[in-house]
Amino acid sequence: MKKFISAVTSLAMAATMASSIAPSISAADATKTFSLKAFAEAGSKYDAMGDKVTISKADIAAGDVVVPCAVYLDEATNDTETMSVQFTINSDSADVKNVKFDCFLPVDDYFAEEKEFKVGDASVKTKKYAAFAGEYDDILEEYSAAGKSVAGCDPSQDVAGAKNYFIGYSWTNNGSAYKWLGSKSTDHPVVVFNVTFPKGTAAGDYKIQYCKYNTDTKGIHNNPSNMIETKQRYTEELGNLKLNEMTITVEGDAAATTTKAPAATTTTSTAAATTTTIAAATTTSKKDDTPATTTTVTPAADGDVIFDFGNYKTKAGEEKLKIDVKADTKGAPVSAMDVVFKIDSPLKITNFAKNSQAVNQPLMSNMENLGASFTSVDSKTGEPVVPDKDKAVFTMVVSVPSDTPDGVYHIGFGDKCEVFKDGTSFQYKTAAINGNITVGEVKDTETTTTKAPDVTTTTATTTKNDTTVTTTTNTGDGKTYAPKWGDVNCDGDVNVADVVLLNKYINKNSDYAITDQGKVNADVYAPQNTDEKVAVDPSKTKLTLEDSEAILQAIVHLIKLPKNS
Repeated sequence: MKKFISAVTSLAMAATMASSIAPSISAADATKTFSLKAFAEAGSKYDAMGDKVTISKADIAAGDVVVPCAVYLDEATNDTETMSVQFTINSDSADVKNVKFDCFLPVDDYFAEEKEFKVGDASVKTKKYAAFAGEYDDILEEYSAAGKSVAGCDPSQDVAGAKNYFIGYSWTNNGSAYKWLGSKSTDHPVVVFNVTFPKGTAAGDYKIQYCKYNTDTKGIHNNPSNMIETKQRYTEELGNLKLNEMTITVEGDAAATTTKAPAATTTTSTAAATTTTIAAATTTSKKDDTPATTTTVTPAADGDVIFDFGNYKTKAGEEKLKIDVKADTKGAPVSAMDVVFKIDSPLKITNFAKNSQAVNQPLMSNMENLGASFTSVDSKTGEPVVPDKDKAVFTMVVSVPSDTPDGVYHIGFGDKCEVFKDGTSFQYKTAAINGNITVGEVKDTETTTTKAPDVTTTTATTTKNDTTVTTTTNTGDGKTYAPKWGDVNCDGDVNVADVVLLNKYINKNSDYAITDQGKVNADVYAPQNTDEKVAVDPSKTKLTLEDSEAILQAIVHLIKLPKNS
């Protein structure tokens, strides 16, 4: 049996939250609701059927039937900090073993063709679905869904009581306010999933039902599998979380033949297969006076990962010069990047895009120190991904003051450029090329002598490729450990390698265990004790996505660890 079940649910739950947060009833919703329904924007024949969907006898006889479904959040106040929802499929009269789930996160392509929807005053064309909350990213000219999503989709999860297909979904809001995309929270879904019924599926009612149990297997805390956290907790047990289920009825004869396994490639849905490729943003043709990339010859560079900042030509007074930084990893997977940028004065970096297009993941940034970082581990497999070398890993906006003298100015990395292979401390050797911004009229000879494209190399750590983190199983032997906040892999440094290892452990802890010391170090969000001199029991830690997000925030100097809830 796979072990990610407890991890997926715990992503949205801080272990000490029930006892550490004083409810603020007056500022919160009386109730919130999760509803399972047909996905209303899928473009299928089932869109308007809501929580009672019917598949005709003719359709199920003709071939596999895909019903696009979704989880909707009904709230009156957009104050949700974390949420967790789990569900499975059951039937009292038919065999459900061949019915299949497919889960799609807001960063995944869902539609086969681009669709257009409104984000405020802007129109966006994308293959992604419109999630319930988010905003328009005017740098990338695309929709950016709010928060961080993680999901597990599995044929069964015994711990959850699911003997057939199961989905566990968690979302955290990264500590910032969010806006609904529509006028209310239910205008768009939180997460989308497809339910595939193979050709010849027996007639009957198939119920998509919530899995209801305490995800804390040790019983130390009561963390229901379906829960919302704001400044207070919402659960079905407390009476302030409603759970609306759905039924899919397959018409036909009760004595239908035994169902066959679904064909691997057959589908009748308009939805595309899951992919981690980000939809291309809608672009417009550049005007004659728009800054354009120059044709400067790219210099040679030595490194496992080569960053190309490009070369640009602009004029004084330009307020929104977009800089795309691409990375060629030569086909190697990357689990995370953590960098700091610098730029020649008087030019200034004024903003970062909210996402990294090359890895299709949210970006964490800090304008004060020009730091940016992201994790690039696939949310479904837990494995590092290969960045798309033709898309930007970082996108930023540069301002050129109106009194900037003509000349060539450089943009590149500052004192940090770390690219990680996996959850260990191993870093790739990196190099950066180009990064020249030509302002005004500059003679060709001046371009080559004043600021030649330079190469910046970051030396890799001395750790070998096959380095592994020592792993132990928490045996509850009574030993206590003083925390070294954020150092999950216990290598003496706090960086995105720690975030990667923690995320892997959260997502699949049987394969990516961490030491007892590492567990104490990782428990940075509402820990047992905020005094780093006090040794604590590793068996009482509860590691969640909030710990991961807090370490990320500390890496880019947004907060100091630990972080109280």
